[in-house]
Amino acid sequence: MPTRPSSKPLKTAGCTPLNVENIEMMAQMMFSVSEMSAMCHCKTRHIREDPELMEAVERGQGKARAALRRRQWTEAMNGQPTMLIWLGKQYLDQKDKTIESVDENDLVRAILEARRVMQTAPQAEPDEPEAPRLLS
Repeated sequence: MPTRPSSKPLKTAGCTPLNVENIEMMAQMMFSVSEMSAMCHCKTRHIREDPELMEAVERGQGKARAALRRRQWTEAMNGQPTMLIWLGKQYLDQKDKTIESVDENDLVRAILEARRVMQTAPQAEPDEPEAPRLLS
């Protein structure tokens, strides 16, 4: 399919003109190609088969992803816990720890051991907080 100059929009009555600038703007709002074609009253293939328009789609969606990433990073650096957790999972390979099955006997033994440690632990003075202890 021959390409057409970006300065000469496809003529469509009562809709968004099909040109590089409008396609890039819609792509920055993460419109799909299908949604863009609906707004421009054209077939999706008119956009998909035009290299210049597809570059505008990629450029606009790239700008949208970058803006979203900046906002997420800002929220995380401001201490927003959900964003810190999400970014940790995405970039640091962090995962939620799940326990698939717990043996009842192991659970009882752990509780009894915790009670024993707490009963034998020396009492802290009221002005001095007790340091956390690890179970061994």
